[in-house]
Formats: sequence, structure tokens, C-alpha cells
Amino acid sequence: MWRAPSARVFRARAAFKLIEIDEKYHLFKSGARVVDLGAAPGGWSQVAAQRIGSAQGRGKVVAVDRLEMAPTPGVEFIRRDFLGPGAGDEIKALLGGSADVVLSDMAANATGHRPTDHLRVMALAEARG
Repeated sequence: MWRAPSARVFRARAAFKLIEIDEKYHLFKSGARVVDLGAAPGGWSQVAAQRIGSAQGRGKVVAVDRLEMAPTPGVEFIRRDFLGPGAGDEIKALLGGSADVVLSDMAANATGHRPTDHLRVMALAEARG
């Protein structure tokens, strides 16, 4: 876990990247519906839940990943491939409608072979769930 100088504890340093983005662009509104694709280990989901107030019943955060993720207050986690059959419908049902914010800090698994890795990154970027 990463501990900020202000004593906030996040599961990944990437949480601070999202905080900076939100402070600049105001992504999160109280009560919003947020989906976090490729969520593990959960740092971005933690930030989203805090910013929209989902642990207090305002809004909803749904985290999706093929990897396991520890429970997080205010976050509903589903372990699955978000591109799999029925994933989009399941996510919408858990959110209670369409997402207001879609987060993704995913990366394709690297092979070390640059042309193959490039194709994998592009396929992920172009994927539609």
C-alpha cells in the first residue's frame, strides 16, 4: 500500500495521478455512477468512491477486473473480462444505468516483442464492450 504524506492510504500510487486529474478536470460529481475497468488493485476505485460518496449511499462505483481485488468500501467488484458476453449488461445493471464516468488504467500483457505488444495495446484501445 502507498501512504501519502497526508496519511491517506491507497492501494497504488496511481491513485494520486487520478486525484490530480480530478482536481484539474472535475471528473467526479457527488452521486455519479462510475465504472473502473481493469480495476485491480483498486486505487482508482478508492478515489472514485471517496470523491462521489458511494460509501455514504451517494452514487455507485463498479470495479471490473480479471484479477481478484480486495473489498473496498463503496465499491462493488466483479471479477470478469469486461469484453466477455453479457459484461456490459451486468455492469449497467449494477450501476443502475449508464456510467457517468468510465475509468481505465489497463495495459495489455507485454511479450517483449515490440510489434506484438503494439498490436495488443491497439486492440485493447479499440475494444468495445
